[in-house]
Amino acid sequence: MNDKSITLEKRKSVYAEGKRAFDEHKQRGHNPYASNSLKLAVSWWHGWDTAEEECMGQTATLDSLTRTVE
Repeated sequence: MNDKSITLEKRKSVYAEGKRAFDEHKQRGHNPYASNSLKLAVSWWHGWDTAEEECMGQTATLDSLTRTVE
């Protein structure tokens, strides 16, 4: 797949797949896009990493970052 033809909707879908993969206890290396498209692979890993951070209660929000700076 040509990375230039990847739509935002597709990237959001792949991100959601990554989050689901974490919830289904699949390993981070299980990324089905790693050999085909770097852009989609990164979206998948970002979803997986976000789900892991949410699970651990470490997801930083803009509001929490602003409070720590003040």
